[in-house]
Amino acid sequence: METTMRHWQAISFACLFLKLATQAAPALPGEVVIKPENPAVQVGQPVSVTCTTTCPAGKPAWRKGIDASRFLVRSTAQESTMEIGIAELEDEGDYTCLSRCGEATKRKKTRVHVFAFPEPVVRTVPENPISGRLFDVFCSWRGVYPPEKASLRLFHGGKAFGSEPEESEQEDSRLSNYELKVTNQTGAGSTEYRCEADLTVNGQVLLKNTTLPIQFKDLPQITSVSPDSIAAELGRSASFSCRAQPEPSLLISWEKEGTEGWQLPQRWRQTRSPGRLQVDIQQLRVEDSGNYSCVLRNEAGQVRRGLSIDVLYGPRNAESSPSSLSVRVGEPVTLSCSWDAHPPAIITWTKDSAVPP
Repeated sequence: METTMRHWQAISFACLFLKLATQAAPALPGEVVIKPENPAVQVGQPVSVTCTTTCPAGKPAWRKGIDASRFLVRSTAQESTMEIGIAELEDEGDYTCLSRCGEATKRKKTRVHVFAFPEPVVRTVPENPISGRLFDVFCSWRGVYPPEKASLRLFHGGKAFGSEPEESEQEDSRLSNYELKVTNQTGAGSTEYRCEADLTVNGQVLLKNTTLPIQFKDLPQITSVSPDSIAAELGRSASFSCRAQPEPSLLISWEKEGTEGWQLPQRWRQTRSPGRLQVDIQQLRVEDSGNYSCVLRNEAGQVRRGLSIDVLYGPRNAESSPSSLSVRVGEPVTLSCSWDAHPPAIITWTKDSAVPP
């Protein structure tokens, strides 16, 4: 029984010692306390700092050229709260709280850290990358403060691009801009890039990141232009078609090379179906000869494939000059003959309507 009693006494003394050891020491008379200590606030956000004193009639007060139009100070006998409704860069600095306790003046200083930490932005050039073609990626961060404690990184597929970002200043010289550029990127299907920015404020590292998903655009594909060349006689008919992989945004058209603003003649009849454009020409004309292109367009760009049309016709518009001529024996004479034909005709001269051999 006695042993048990001693055991419980030992436990009681141990608990009492632990309670005394962990109990907070009482505040000293007239002590000034500021909470939170050295606060950090982002530009445009509010912040509130409270100064208290243990002196019953200490009447704490803040000292630092406070702008009454933006600062609100509320005070009681033992407490004074300073509120900044919309923090600006010029609000950064040291603030001192004063309190009188008897004949003594107590003071406590705190520092308000103001920072600008915008979201980083990721973009590509061109804006909509095309499968298999080169593009550049830009990671931008504009209006940062304090600049000496900022860093910017770009990630893709688990790889970090570690080149130093370019820094430039804004109209407000206290703010800085950063841009990280990665060139000659390629891809297909889909991928993403992540821009990560961090800023150290009052010993604390703040982190923001922005992810840009990319869905690569595929150029349209021409499967066939049939036939790829046409040679037909004047007045005959001709047909040709262009086929492509069907897709909702696909546009198919024909263009005549070297002829700006060329319009399909009305006598050319077009027949459209998904992924196909056929043209039927009735009565070919000389002006139909030329090189044409089937042009496919979608959001990614355009592709083209060529077709040639050659309209054939025999000699026409033949003229001889002069129509009659008298010359003396022994004098030279010149006769000329002109015509239009495609392909070029072979000319033969005969006399007195004789049939050439």
